[in-house]
This record gives sequence, C-alpha cells and structure tokens, in this order.
Amino acid sequence: MGWRMTVTQLAQLLDQLFAQAVPAGYFSSEDEARRHGTYQRPMAPQEARWYADQSGLAECVIKWPPATAGESPETVEATSLEVSLYGAPEPMLEGAVDQLLGMAISEKKSHYRSATYRLGETALRVTRPAAVEPGPAVDDAKFRRLRAVIADASQQFDDVTKAIEILAKERSERVIDAFLASGSFYALDLLSQWGIEGAKAPLDALVAKLEQSQDRMLGRVLLARHRLHAWTMAAQAAAR
Repeated sequence: MGWRMTVTQLAQLLDQLFAQAVPAGYFSSEDEARRHGTYQRPMAPQEARWYADQSGLAECVIKWPPATAGESPETVEATSLEVSLYGAPEPMLEGAVDQLLGMAISEKKSHYRSATYRLGETALRVTRPAAVEPGPAVDDAKFRRLRAVIADASQQFDDVTKAIEILAKERSERVIDAFLASGSFYALDLLSQWGIEGAKAPLDALVAKLEQSQDRMLGRVLLARHRLHAWTMAAQAAAR
C-alpha cells in the first residue's frame, strides 16, 4: 500500500509548485454545502485551485471519497488530483506541471489506454491545452444543422454533445455565439475553459436555477463559473 496525501497536504504542495504564478481562485464543494445548508454535494467532494500567468491558466481539482464528506481536509485523504492547462500557458506553468509529473509514477494500463499517473495512492491526471486558435471552418450548411441540434432541447444528449464537439474545433465567433444561445451546460463549460466573458451571465442564471432545485449538478456549474473568475485574474496579471 502506497502513501496518500491529505487534501491539505496536496493543496500545500500545489501552492509550492505554482509559487511563481498568480493565485487566481479557489472553490470548495464543502464550503458550498455549509453555505447552502441543504446543498447536495457532488458524487465526490472536491476542492479547486487556479493559478495564472499572463496567457494561461492551471486548474487543479482535488477529490476525496464521498463517505468522508464533511471531514476536515487536514485529515481526509485525497483520492485524485486533476490538473488542466488552459489557454497558452507560459513555461512557468508548464514547468510546475512537469515537476508534479516528476514526483509521480506512470502506469501503463494497456496498449489501448494512455498512461495514468499516481502520487502514491492518489491518482493524477494531467490535461494539456487544446488549440487556442480557430480551426478550419465548418461549411455553412453543416454549421446551420449543428447549430439547430444544440439549440433544440428535444435532441438526444449524445447528438447534442457530438454537435458541440464538432463546432468546438472551429472555435470562431459564430461558434461562441451559438454556444451562448444553446442553453447547454457542456457548451458553456467549454466557453469557460476558453475564458469567454460572455458565458458569465448564462452560467449565473444556471447557478440560480440549480440552487433552487438543490441539484447535484450545481457543483459542476459553480466550478465553471469560478474558472471564469480565474480568467479575469489572469487578465489582470497580463495587464500589470
């Protein structure tokens, strides 16, 4: 049996690794649960930290077992850490992630699955940034069909998801407009990863709706909303 860090220990390690970055935000599902009283926790409690440079963002999400919800982060053990890089991160952010990977052990599950990493018993997943520049444009007729799919609430979830993924590769202003008008959280989540300020209002509206229903999805939406705030902090750092 390998070692496993507590949530607090892992958070302290992240702060050390990203010490030269701008602290850009924090989110805790446990804080939200205490704040809202009857707020339904996500399946796994989570704590997120964002670190920014002038053109990129590092998002670090620590998760721990649902059975330990409500326990102190100083004693509960972290089961996983997910690190995502967004935008065009500079060498400082990339270097911090590389240091983290250097502390981990790589595990190759099979020939058909990519390598996973572990910090002792704590699973580690790292996602590098997708392209930040617009890709090849979808032809106009296909664009109209896909836009109609993501705007239709009666469409199957898988069909909407596929349409969003195809449009996301174009990443143009018309795609951003279509995503903002779609009402799809998946589309809004992608916009939050891109740092699109216009996604704040629809995400706020979705938060208000889910707060009333105490939906477990609230945690995911709050994470996306806090991510946009982190982008604001990144923009402020770039302006200095």
